[in-house]
Amino acid sequence: MKKMMLLGALLLIGAQMWTNECRAALPMPPVPGCEYEYGPGCPPGDYRKDAWTVWYRGREVEEASAQSFVDLGSGYGKDNWAVFFEGRKIKEAAAMSFAVLTGGYARDNWKVFWKGTPLADVSASSFVALGDGYARDNWKVLWAGQPIRDAAVNSFAVLGDGYARDNWKVFWCGRELPDADPQSFKVLGRGYARDNWRIWYCGRETRGVMPGGPGLPR
Repeated sequence: MKKMMLLGALLLIGAQMWTNECRAALPMPPVPGCEYEYGPGCPPGDYRKDAWTVWYRGREVEEASAQSFVDLGSGYGKDNWAVFFEGRKIKEAAAMSFAVLTGGYARDNWKVFWKGTPLADVSASSFVALGDGYARDNWKVLWAGQPIRDAAVNSFAVLGDGYARDNWKVFWCGRELPDADPQSFKVLGRGYARDNWRIWYCGRETRGVMPGGPGLPR
């Protein structure tokens, strides 16, 4: 009986040692990052203030009025007179009409901004943020603040997972997929997409995997 108890104790100790060794060998998960879509920064909460001073992540925001300051999210904030991105004043922005959109975009009555930078030759009055970093005005389509060459504004549509298309082309994160058929193109989820002839994963064609075959997300 004592031998059985001793053997059991030894097995328990050995199992615990093996478990500890396995845990030590496994990489620790990364610390969760603080990000918003297509740019640095955090959702509302980056800015702090008291009765006299505004801070962005511990750094004092110069020229900000604490009394009227509002955290707009996505790294943006404003008071009654000025607009700020990640704690730095945006000189060209009009505080009274300033509004934050999605994907790092924002606008006032005269200008459009991406991550606090004014965008040249973009119409604020017709500007629309479409999601996944895409946006458009009446004349051009953008991704991450940059114009997409030859994208057709009138037929452009965001499909999800970074994919988009117009009547003639398919795009992933603003980059054209030259062999994709826009008429049969579909997003499958988790980065996968397909047309009648090919399958893509995060914008890269998966060679040898045919539609309806193995390798599709479940």
